[in-house]
Amino acid sequence: HIVTSQMRAEDYMRVSDILGHGGDLDMSGLNSDRGAAYLAISNYVWFTSERLSNIVEFVSKQIGIEPLVSVRMQILNVIGAISKYDQETAVELLVKLGEVDLGSLACRAGVNISRWAVFNYTSYMSALVYEMCASDEDGVKALGFLLLSDMSLSDADVENYFRSIWAQEVLARQVAAFNAVVNVGAGAVAKIAMAWLLEFYFDSVKLVRDDTAGTDWLVVFDSLDDGFAFAKAYLSSPAFEESPDGMFRAISERIEDFPDIAICIVERVINLLEVVRPEGETFRFGSLHELGQVLINIYRLVEGTGAREKQILDIFDSYLAHESYGAREALVEFERI
Repeated sequence: HIVTSQMRAEDYMRVSDILGHGGDLDMSGLNSDRGAAYLAISNYVWFTSERLSNIVEFVSKQIGIEPLVSVRMQILNVIGAISKYDQETAVELLVKLGEVDLGSLACRAGVNISRWAVFNYTSYMSALVYEMCASDEDGVKALGFLLLSDMSLSDADVENYFRSIWAQEVLARQVAAFNAVVNVGAGAVAKIAMAWLLEFYFDSVKLVRDDTAGTDWLVVFDSLDDGFAFAKAYLSSPAFEESPDGMFRAISERIEDFPDIAICIVERVINLLEVVRPEGETFRFGSLHELGQVLINIYRLVEGTGAREKQILDIFDSYLAHESYGAREALVEFERI
């Protein structure tokens, strides 16, 4: 079902941007007379099911004759309202709309209702999903990959198929990374999501690594039962070097709970500060101004503990070499306390 894209990796944007490509069309349809009428109908249906059968018949007819994709996107609002009373009919209308024009689904409402439909009515949606994945339009293809990744999280056979795609498709890996970061604490699927991320943190394409930056490390720290092997793998990855702030800010809020991994994180950050880089290349660390205080807070916890105290003092020595980063000020503040 899959036609691999010949686009270069650098031609792609972040997944959130690609999935939002329908924004202008969506707004254009909403601001049209027919689009506004569909929105009004959807509001009516949310309020009452009194004329539901007539509206279902009308929508089914309009799907086949509405000429503008921007207006067809507004039909999704009516389909969503119908799902309040008759989910199966709503999914059938959604599939019919996709069969007429896959591009009609490549908007915010299309993403939301399609994901709901895939979760609840997978058998109805699977053929449409595979067709989306084979599309030449990035917005449609990204939505297809997103739906396929949703299916993969709960079906090992689908996951194996999806993995065969992402071996060739940068966009597929981007989407998988994008979906994995929001599932790291999602019960049964968390382990699958984390397994994906362990690959994508080291991906050869930066855009794939960029889409791992939304990992919720507070959730991860609370759910890990692997001795922080997952967190330590991320620390050693190029993804951490490119985007260290999320993990750093999370641990800065939970130092008392996780002092050992906190030490590993600040040590890695300071080591990266010391790396000599080519001209024009920098280590971007937006939380640099907080580093001194975090070090002080860790030291308060490990003071008098032998090996851990020595380790943090060694880290302090490296940190103090970077006076421009407020090291002395942080130390003075500690001495006042």
